[in-house]
Amino acid sequence: MNTKRLLDVINWNLTGAKRALRRETAGLIVAPSCIIIANCITYWINKQPVDEGLHIAANITWFALFFLGANWGARFCFNMNTKQNALNYMMLPATNGEKYLANMFMQTIVRMVETAIAIIMADLIQAAICLSVGIDIQSYTMAIIDVASEVTDGPLTIKAFILASIINLHASMVLGGCLFRKNHLILTGISLFALMVATTGILCGISYLVDGWAEANDCAIYVDFTISKDAIAWIACTVITMVSALFYWLSFKIFCRRQLITSRFFN
Repeated sequence: MNTKRLLDVINWNLTGAKRALRRETAGLIVAPSCIIIANCITYWINKQPVDEGLHIAANITWFALFFLGANWGARFCFNMNTKQNALNYMMLPATNGEKYLANMFMQTIVRMVETAIAIIMADLIQAAICLSVGIDIQSYTMAIIDVASEVTDGPLTIKAFILASIINLHASMVLGGCLFRKNHLILTGISLFALMVATTGILCGISYLVDGWAEANDCAIYVDFTISKDAIAWIACTVITMVSALFYWLSFKIFCRRQLITSRFFN
């Protein structure tokens, strides 16, 4: 991998998506600002603590960021949404790995920086408006951090499981974004739901067959062992991480073999 080529591809992506990034950043600033101000003013008029309204706004923000993050992952091939764009991107003097990493950088690091800037700007806007109408200023940014701390409050296994689950969701969305050319988020969500239903059905079917075999042969199966909750959590984190790695690897393979013309199912 050549660092200079990678940076050139990243710069190419940023230059091409400059207008879209500006629009999205503006939307990310305006939307939370309206939510914050509406909540704060409502609580202030009702003579209730303004920080409660800010806490609700922070919860709404995290809920929205969850779907935005999934959408950004599903739009992994944002610069290959048309045949001409795909051809232009394929013709760049860089390896497939460098292009894949450039898109990953765009849809993770750039999006996180964009979101952080929008949250800080929204915080400054609500602070200025609250100050102008005589409402006590509360930090929207700190409210978001507090909500995240509450969710992740607990032992290390809980934090690791949440992190592994977020990475797995992102890997799933990236895989769907590489696999489907249109309606990435919807088709990926449907596919994940179908996969979960199929997996649950297979496991339940195996359990039913084993129980039926044991009952037919007039025998019972006992498994006598003990395992701690922490061990179960770490095993679950390991399995989820391995599945995430598989999804990223599959998405890279599909990204490398992505054609200008695909089957109708994926178009």
